[in-house]
Amino acid sequence: MMLMSRGCPQSSESLGVAAQMEAIAACVEQLLHFLNNLEGCYIAPSGCEVHHFNVKRPSGVYGYNKLTAPEPIFEPSEKQQKVKVVHLSHDDDPRNTEARLGIERRNQLTRVRTLLATTVELLQEAANTLD
Repeated sequence: MMLMSRGCPQSSESLGVAAQMEAIAACVEQLLHFLNNLEGCYIAPSGCEVHHFNVKRPSGVYGYNKLTAPEPIFEPSEKQQKVKVVHLSHDDDPRNTEARLGIERRNQLTRVRTLLATTVELLQEAANTLD
């Protein structure tokens, strides 16, 4: 009792813990907002990449792009079974642009997932410290 009255007791607020908890909550809210903004956007499956190649025709050589997967996962346009490749046309085609953005989104989300896993471990360690 004496220390509580004369020992200059501190609290979670005076040590900045409460402010850090509020900052974490704000970051989680911001992440949820960003995730909600991705709704309806194309996100490429893991292992898929866009490949650029040149096609030689009698009229000349032109660049072409395709989205490829290591195994057949894409819905076919003509065949009965799934396919490994989706053709994306030339560099300026909206399909190619969206596929490349989808890969970027996938890579960003994969990085966020890794960071969140580390964050969960650190928060569990913090909780165990007070347990």
